[in-house]
Amino acid sequence: MTTFSLQLDHRTLALQCASDLEPQAHWLLQTLAQFNHHGKGPADGVTVQVGWSLLSIHQHLKILAVHEPDYGTNPFTTTVADVSRTLRVLTQQRDMLVHTNTTKQGAIPRFDEKIVLRKGCLLTAQIYLDRRTPSTGDSGWYIGSVDDTDESSGPASSEGYEAIYVYQLLNQRPTLLPVLGLPIGYMVTFAGTTIEAIYNEQGMSLAKP
Repeated sequence: MTTFSLQLDHRTLALQCASDLEPQAHWLLQTLAQFNHHGKGPADGVTVQVGWSLLSIHQHLKILAVHEPDYGTNPFTTTVADVSRTLRVLTQQRDMLVHTNTTKQGAIPRFDEKIVLRKGCLLTAQIYLDRRTPSTGDSGWYIGSVDDTDESSGPASSEGYEAIYVYQLLNQRPTLLPVLGLPIGYMVTFAGTTIEAIYNEQGMSLAKP
């Protein structure tokens, strides 16, 4: 883990992340620095949503340390100084849009939004993700099993379905996170960790990454 920093007047804005994320670290510091002299700006206790994550500032003396939610334990109450997970997922989601030549980005679901899925489907190899219009607290994404012919139109009732938070995919099926920034109407099919196909809202197949 490496520390990167940026001077802001008499304070230092700093973050820690994996060394291979250096370009993303500098981008994030510059992004947060833009809020300097605007409102509270980067200050102790301030939270800023950056894509799927919610970052917070913790001040110690003249150091403003950037934290992310602790996705390994309880992201609703605990933070950690290592922002690698935030930056890595942001990069993967951006790259997915570039690889598929998707010019319009869907609203990136935040870590605390829900995903509806067929019970047990994350343990199967052949799955699909289908994005519909989201509602408050819901990402709009539905995950089902390709082999389940009873769910061709998605969940019609609550029986046999469940909901998880977006961040829970980090431990259960992290290779799904990169596609979550795709727009409403898109569908993605997976075979294990490999993307088999991506379809846009017109049902046209797009180039796979």
